[in-house]
Amino acid sequence: MENSIEEIEAKALQELTAAAGKDEIQELSVTYLGRKGKLTQFLRNISKLPPDKRPTAGQSANILKKRLEEEFKAA
Repeated sequence: MENSIEEIEAKALQELTAAAGKDEIQELSVTYLGRKGKLTQFLRNISKLPPDKRPTAGQSANILKKRLEEEFKAA
């Protein structure tokens, strides 16, 4: 996969910290959680992982999705 879940999380939180203003935060939300967002693409590509890695990857991605949703809402 292009990005690991850890890379997506680190980059998203770093960009959120640097974001200035509501519009920029909204844009970041779309970039990561939107229909063509980075996390959404990760979730869609889980089926390409070996079967034994899928449950862990899916669980981690869903946890990150909830965390990012909360972070964006709080910001």
